Amino acid sequence: MKALIADDHAVMRRGIRQILEEPPLSFHVDEASSASETMKAVRDNTYEIVLLDITFPDGSGLDILTHIRTRKPHTRVLLFSMHP
Repeated sequence: MKALIADDHAVMRRGIRQILEEPPLSFHVDEASSASETMKAVRDNTYEIVLLDITFPDGSGLDILTHIRTRKPHTRVLLFSMHP
């Protein structure tokens, strides 16, 4: 299975990647550190799941979610945030 971790914090991406790559999960994991990288990755690939931060310096995770729902409706998305 293929996953995309989209977060502007490298520590978060690294920790989530470590969990997803361990058996029994063994995902193939791509990473994106900005809204623009996330949009390009989603446009150019097919993911079973996108783990998506809600806030990026260059855009909104909610806008990315709308993009994914419109263009790749079967992709599962898990939003996460540090905001209450």
